[in-house]
Amino acid sequence: MVRAHLSSFGSDGPGGTEAIGTHFGGFVTAKLGGLIPYAWALDELAPCARNGREAPELLDPLLP
Repeated sequence: MVRAHLSSFGSDGPGGTEAIGTHFGGFVTAKLGGLIPYAWALDELAPCARNGREAPELLDPLLP
């Protein structure tokens, strides 16, 4: 049997698996939209860091 954290990139559970899937989807969408996925990820996470590690209230500006 494969442990969940090995098959979900270290997410240790269904919630983490869903979160990493969402991020991977964002990376693919960014790349398809002509963006550099790494740069997009930094731009996406910087507002969270400035907001005490919480997502900002408005997420639309962060979407690719």
